[in-house]
Amino acid sequence: MSDRKPALNRSYGPYRCIHLVETSPEGALYYALHNRSGKMIAVRTLRLRDHNREKIIAQSRDEMARLRDLDVPHLLPLLDFGSTEDEVYLVLDYQHGSTLQERFEQRRASGELPSVGEVSRLIFDLSEALMGLHRVGIVHGQLEPRVVLFDARGRMFLSDYGLIRLLKIVYALEDSNSFAMTHYSAPELWDGNKPTAASDQYSLACLAFELLSGRPPFLGNSIADLMRAHQMQAAPSIKRLRPELPNDVDFVFWQALAKPPERRFVSVLDFGAALSNVLLGHEGQPGSFYAPSS
Repeated sequence: MSDRKPALNRSYGPYRCIHLVETSPEGALYYALHNRSGKMIAVRTLRLRDHNREKIIAQSRDEMARLRDLDVPHLLPLLDFGSTEDEVYLVLDYQHGSTLQERFEQRRASGELPSVGEVSRLIFDLSEALMGLHRVGIVHGQLEPRVVLFDARGRMFLSDYGLIRLLKIVYALEDSNSFAMTHYSAPELWDGNKPTAASDQYSLACLAFELLSGRPPFLGNSIADLMRAHQMQAAPSIKRLRPELPNDVDFVFWQALAKPPERRFVSVLDFGAALSNVLLGHEGQPGSFYAPSS
């Protein structure tokens, strides 16, 4: 793998990096400017291994072209892509809002939760985005609050779709599941299995549970504790955590959070629709959780 380190003022094609957002052993995420138009965009880079680079670049460019041409609602637009001698990169639309994680953390300290209606709408929109990916054979595999973005008008976009497939191409990880585990990772991922559409449904249910109750369904003081919780503990009653929710809401979550993937809803869209239906009539007053950025 290249030992090239992230740095500002680096250019990828016509895009000049001006801010390093995050870095990891796999690559980096920058905010950048288009040299001619001055448009702000985001550039995600992936470092290449030291061998088979020509083959990996060709496969990566084919996969990135596929992602750019997707016609799926609520996806963060992939504007461009390219490669250098030791990296491949994706050019993504820049959103002037914030991530779901940032919005949630800003309000968690004050005890403010989004209204039931706001959660219902967001989860259904995410289920539509994920279903669109699943229909063309793409699993997100890393759904969590940081990959849900908002623009300045408060509209939601899902990012990092297709990233797992690209990482597997770049690092020849097709037969493994060597990715970060989170509070939203399905039991089968903790077992080392590859993510599936059912895994995305489980992650979305974890996200919905946290938005409605203020806490993830499974907790742990260590990675080992968190793994045991996802693999062995039954999901708690969300109605006990938020009593104004309807009686049947627990059954929706218990199915979507079932340990065996085959016991979950047939599709992620079925889960989104079931949650929306059970919450119908309990939406409450709209709040400012997903309001436009000031």
